[in-house]
Amino acid sequence: MDKESAPLLKTKLYIPPQRVHMVARPRLMDKLGEALYRQHRLTLISARAGSGKTTLVSEWLHRQERPSTWLSLDATDNDPRGFISYLVEALRQLDLSIGPALLSQLEKPEFPPVDVLMTGIINDIASHSIPLLEYNRAHQTCLPFVVSLRCS
Repeated sequence: MDKESAPLLKTKLYIPPQRVHMVARPRLMDKLGEALYRQHRLTLISARAGSGKTTLVSEWLHRQERPSTWLSLDATDNDPRGFISYLVEALRQLDLSIGPALLSQLEKPEFPPVDVLMTGIINDIASHSIPLLEYNRAHQTCLPFVVSLRCS
């Protein structure tokens, strides 16, 4: 199966389930809540592998009373077509309308420039008044990021 028609792995779009036995982190949960309250556009969570970043964010999202989406990234997501396809699918889970023109561009054999596609996605997101993403134009790559999408 070629890349253009490869199905998306749905488990990359699932918020990890809540854990029964976990270390409580009330201070960090409060910090995430404060960032949301203050309407910060991006909150970076950085720590060494295995320190509980994914658990922290997934637990926090489960406690929110607002729509959320999740996208787990790995080394295979360095391919712009795959990354953008997953990003669009994550946004669609929030019932955000991604323009039909953008979706049709993803299906073309000749992949359009990444900055053109990202501009379309950002414009679609902006029309819904939700903060979203960091995009590194200098390297022409989509950077991995953790984001809580929220509908206002």
